[in-house]
Amino acid sequence: MNYKNVRTGLRVFAKPENDHEQPQQVATVDHMDGENYIKLNRKDSPDGRHHWIPADIVKSIDESGVYLTCNYSEFNDEKLDTLPEEAETSIPRRAVI
Repeated sequence: MNYKNVRTGLRVFAKPENDHEQPQQVATVDHMDGENYIKLNRKDSPDGRHHWIPADIVKSIDESGVYLTCNYSEFNDEKLDTLPEEAETSIPRRAVI
């Protein structure tokens, strides 16, 4: 999957609980952290904090949003309160001049 299409402001949708429902918006993208995690905007979070989700739960991405392989309950189980240490070492850092 091409995660380069994940950009700030894209809506994040969990899959519907059944076939008769529409995908449910659960968050908004803040940005990609490295290649394996998506940082979520804190303004959509009930606790007002940033959270992260692993990129491997993304089913598809289009101009409207990021669509997950999991439903709302599973999304809550998958989201992280902090960026895992192994991800921090893979994030490209800008050079300070």
